[in-house]
Amino acid sequence: MPGQEPAENPPKRTHDMSQGPFEIRLSPRGKGTLVNRSDQPQWVLHTLEIQASELRLDDPSRGTLEAFDSRSIKKFDTTVYREMFEPLAPGAALELFELEQKRKGKEFELVWGPYQFEGIPKGTYSARVRWVSAIDQYLDETSGELTKLPGVWPGVWLGEIESPPVELRVR
Repeated sequence: MPGQEPAENPPKRTHDMSQGPFEIRLSPRGKGTLVNRSDQPQWVLHTLEIQASELRLDDPSRGTLEAFDSRSIKKFDTTVYREMFEPLAPGAALELFELEQKRKGKEFELVWGPYQFEGIPKGTYSARVRWVSAIDQYLDETSGELTKLPGVWPGVWLGEIESPPVELRVR
């Protein structure tokens, strides 16, 4: 308006944080990424063994397809260590997993991290990625005690998010 001076610090453009600081993006080829959409660095714990993101596939005729979690038959250390948490800068993306399609006769095996779908016919499916952040502590090897990481939310953001559905072709 005439006669008013411009603000020294214009308001920052912000994202809707009601769903937390992250967004999951899934490409039509099956590559998933976790994006920090906040204006602060965030700690992320996502590994093949611990807090792995999950691919959900929907078939128009059969509904949601069940995946086998290969971790259920593996023995591995489930202790969470500090170095397993990764800092994710504002606007930065972390690659989750990329879908692998393996032809097995007339059908396909699909692999997303520890999750396997078997006997999948060629076709088009609706796919979403879901990630649950439920761990905000690690084992401090010096003290032998569970310790929380510092963060903005406060500490590690805890919650569940899901990508918008994408059309995924199996061929």
